[in-house]
Amino acid sequence: MSFDDGLLTVQQYRAADGSYNSATARLAGPLSFEDGCIRVGGYTVVVPRPASWDGKTLTVGEQSFALGDELEMVGGYAQYRQPGQPDDCPGETFFASGVEPLADGR
Repeated sequence: MSFDDGLLTVQQYRAADGSYNSATARLAGPLSFEDGCIRVGGYTVVVPRPASWDGKTLTVGEQSFALGDELEMVGGYAQYRQPGQPDDCPGETFFASGVEPLADGR
């Protein structure tokens, strides 16, 4: 896990069959930057590596998302604090195993 200018990331590991082991909770909402933390729908998010953040654009893998973009994530929620997570990022954290633009009409 790392924290760099609001970006929290986690390494994903493939199972023997090539799939990723992940939870199936969903989170949808606008991408924002509040209290020094990247958030979606008000939740602090941890995204899979490789990822980068330049203060306006979140890039996860080969996809880029701008502040205000509506995103949909699949993963899981946790209430414990993450190493490197600033005190200003309270509440539940969402660990995303997948990030996509929110489809129109949802």
